[in-house]
Amino acid sequence: SRHHARIVLAEGKVTLEDLGSKNGTALNGASVGGTVLLQDGDEIRVGSIELTYRSASTLRSTLSSVVAEETSRFPDRTVEGGKES
Repeated sequence: SRHHARIVLAEGKVTLEDLGSKNGTALNGASVGGTVLLQDGDEIRVGSIELTYRSASTLRSTLSSVVAEETSRFPDRTVEGGKES
């Protein structure tokens, strides 16, 4: 089918909902038969596609760490407006 699953953000929670596709939807290796709450690091399989769910707070933390590391490695470089100088 064309529609396998839906990921929904509502009221600060993110859920995964299987839409009854022939190939199914799996969360951390187990079949999903309805709607389940997603947690950071969950592994999602929709048909032959595999995804990892990452929460916004995890992404912000990771980005901050990368920026701090790169800034310490290259203190003479700055990035403004997407252009390195």
